[in-house]
Amino acid sequence: MGRFQGVFPSTLVAVCSLVASQQVLGLLSLGDTHAQAFTQEHLRLAKSLAIPAAVAIQNARLYEQAEIFRAELEQRLADLDQAQKELREVQQGRELT
Repeated sequence: MGRFQGVFPSTLVAVCSLVASQQVLGLLSLGDTHAQAFTQEHLRLAKSLAIPAAVAIQNARLYEQAEIFRAELEQRLADLDQAQKELREVQQGRELT
């Protein structure tokens, strides 16, 4: 958790890294225009919120990947079914002749 003056001189910013599985996923930042706006309790709360926020982001990304893989698998299965159907039709045509 870091504290530093923001881009604008009157802005105080507190920043927490969002880390899950040893990977930085982003930053949780708090800002206020009042000096001494953040107490140690604010910083502790921000830090405690950063952990579940990082896990939620990671879970959302994993879910999105799983959905992409599921859609690809469904398409490949449909392609396989179509190829098997066409193969059966060709085989049936040969048996008739």
